[in-house]
This record gives sequence, structure tokens and C-alpha cells, in this order.
Amino acid sequence: PLLLVVRALPSRALLRLDWSTLTLIAGGLALGGLLEASGLAARIGALLAAPTLPETTRLALVCVAAALMSNTGTATLLIPLALQLAPGAATAILVANACSLGIPFTISTPPNAMVAARGLPARDLLAVGAPLMLAGLVLLVVTGPSVLRALR
Repeated sequence: PLLLVVRALPSRALLRLDWSTLTLIAGGLALGGLLEASGLAARIGALLAAPTLPETTRLALVCVAAALMSNTGTATLLIPLALQLAPGAATAILVANACSLGIPFTISTPPNAMVAARGLPARDLLAVGAPLMLAGLVLLVVTGPSVLRALR
């Protein structure tokens, strides 16, 4: 709005904005904030923190979930959950990297939504993105725990 008021942006440019992508980002942030504020994120984190599985296995599961459901809302939900499992900046970075691996999915990240809105078929994203996502997950799951230990 400020750019329109000071006439740095013509009013017709407002009509060309990719509103679906902006809505995707805003909705994801709102969902993550709501889950955090309601306490649901803390309850899920407490369930994940149960000592039945090793910490590295639990973090690997969070990373896989982050990659499969990756979007802004997932990141705002899963990072606080992962921090309950293994507090530290390295944990947040590990999960954020996993969230960025949603390459095969149209609605996973704003760039994906933007190219899909311009006509790129979802099958093209899937064909190129699935191997990249799997390779990235293997790299994160194999190296992530040692990185976390080294940074603690």
C-alpha cells in the first residue's frame, strides 16, 4: 500500500500480483502461529519427545515430515517441535533445510506455486523434484545428527 500511496508502484501493478502465492504464505504463517498459540504444537512435541525412539530417529522423522509437507506453515510448526526434541540453532537449521526440500510439490514453496501458476505441469515438478528431495533427505538424515552433536 505504501508503494501505491507514494506512487512508486502503478495501481495496475497491484492487479498483476500473484495473490495465490501471497495467500499461501500468509495462510501458512497464520496456521503455524495458531498451532503454537493454542498449545497444540507443544502437545505434539511432548509426544515426539517420548524416549521410545533415539533422538536422531525422531529428528529424522521430523525432517521427512517437513520435506513431505513443506511449506511456510509446516516450517513454523515443525521448527518449534524439533527444538523440543533437541534444543539449539542447529536443529532449527536442519528442519528448515528439510522444509526446503519440497521441490516436487506445487504448493510447497512460493517459487513452486509461482511457476505452477504460469503453467508448469505438476508432473514436471514431480519428475525433477522427487529425486532431489530424496537425495536431500538422505544427506540431511545421514549428516544431520553428527552436525547437531558437533555444534552443541
